[in-house]
Amino acid sequence: MPGYGQLSIFQSAGLRTGVYVGLCLSLILAAWLVVANRMPLLERFALERNAAAAAVIGLIALIPVLRFYGMLAGSGRPGELPGEF
Repeated sequence: MPGYGQLSIFQSAGLRTGVYVGLCLSLILAAWLVVANRMPLLERFALERNAAAAAVIGLIALIPVLRFYGMLAGSGRPGELPGEF
């Protein structure tokens, strides 16, 4: 990517994905805490609020798994060979 010329550590797609997903998850959790503790108007919808936040966190957490699914699926193949118990 053009903006990462000086930062050689961000050349790895896995590291870049992990950093971005980690930042997104941190922001979502911080927003969840603010909404849960500072908005008493939404107290009636606590179960729905928590379920929606958990669903968003689960979907964001799936991004690395789905992006690198081919590598993850291929890494388990040698263990499936007969006699490998």
